[in-house]
Amino acid sequence: MPALFTEAKRGIWKKAVVDAMQRWIEEKRQEKIAERELKLLEKGFNFGKKLYKTRDELHER
Repeated sequence: MPALFTEAKRGIWKKAVVDAMQRWIEEKRQEKIAERELKLLEKGFNFGKKLYKTRDELHER
């Protein structure tokens, strides 16, 4: 097997591994964002002087 072919093959594997790791990192980042946003939704929003218990009560008006 020529050395050039072997180097090309290593380059392909290296790129595949780097791409897979980048996708995994991005997926984990998105999971953290989703968890944070869900916690904010569960926490609710302080409407100030208006005392709405839920967001649905606000939209019923």
